[in-house]
Amino acid sequence: MSLQLRQTKPATVRATWGIQTPTIGVVIIDVVIDESETPLPLHWRVGTWVKPPLDLSIDHDGRLVGIQFVLQDERVQPGHSSGLPDPAVAVPVFNVENWPIDRYRDEAMVVDACRLSGGELLLRVGEARDLTRACRTSRELVVAFDQDDSLAEIRLGPLSREDWEVIDTFSFVT
Repeated sequence: MSLQLRQTKPATVRATWGIQTPTIGVVIIDVVIDESETPLPLHWRVGTWVKPPLDLSIDHDGRLVGIQFVLQDERVQPGHSSGLPDPAVAVPVFNVENWPIDRYRDEAMVVDACRLSGGELLLRVGEARDLTRACRTSRELVVAFDQDDSLAEIRLGPLSREDWEVIDTFSFVT
């Protein structure tokens, strides 16, 4: 099971990110979409639970409003992307009809990170699969889905050289 796309809304928003290093070996990447405040957002958290999970913040209508990804004692390796369909300029709106009452929905699934040749951070959710739809929320953020409209990839960036230096320096304890 994965987070299902319900629809998209035209985007005139911006994605901004911050990178924090609370301690050596941990890098937190926070993405805010449209800088709008959402009181008590829903959270879809996915990962293997060996480290903090990928956390998507979603408003109560299902609109994506934030992303948090943590690197913990790991290096982001260079990688390549699968074919990305031409992204629509839109914000994804997820199906939140059967959301748990406590605002959190947790799923166990592998989340892989890699650095694309253009400097983007690519997060793959679950096993690799063909992408059939993509939303470009802003110039800096693309969210892609598979044939079942399940979240498959998130692309952020390109990140700056300074961002990558922080990630490379602080995300791994030697």
